[in-house]
Amino acid sequence: MPNKLQKIPAAFLFPPFDKECEGFITFNETSQLVEVLQDEPFYYDIFFNLNQASSYKPWETPTFVLQEIFEVQRSLIDQIKEGFRSRKPNKDLLIKLLSLFIICLFWLNKQPVKSLDIKGMEIDKLLRKPVNCEERLIFILKKPTQYHAFIQLEQLFIELEKIYVKALALKQLL
Repeated sequence: MPNKLQKIPAAFLFPPFDKECEGFITFNETSQLVEVLQDEPFYYDIFFNLNQASSYKPWETPTFVLQEIFEVQRSLIDQIKEGFRSRKPNKDLLIKLLSLFIICLFWLNKQPVKSLDIKGMEIDKLLRKPVNCEERLIFILKKPTQYHAFIQLEQLFIELEKIYVKALALKQLL
């Protein structure tokens, strides 16, 4: 159940994520993770950035959370593919998919997203990441609605899920 409007900090207002709205609605502690991420993928990270972190920090126990996100991601990819087939790519879905990738990348490394500026992300310092992740993200961020950017993002998700499964098998996410 939504509470009040929360202003989005400057660190989260970089293209293509910058929104025309003033902010986003805060949720109760009992709200479901998928519901919260559907509305604002960086919800928990923004609150952490504002030093208003809730008691729930999904990056601290990413095992269950990432599995949920990977399921949502598969559904989004199917919808986006249908949009490209009908020659009507949905920019909002593509941005949401890109947002989910970024939170997966950081939460897999047990860290919150600090900024959406590619330079401020410090991807090179992450332990678990796909090969050439930063360069590939730069390519995707330049034109997120291009088919080639979507294919690159889909491949990044496949690689990230493999890294996640490997980390689970090696018990690195406990």
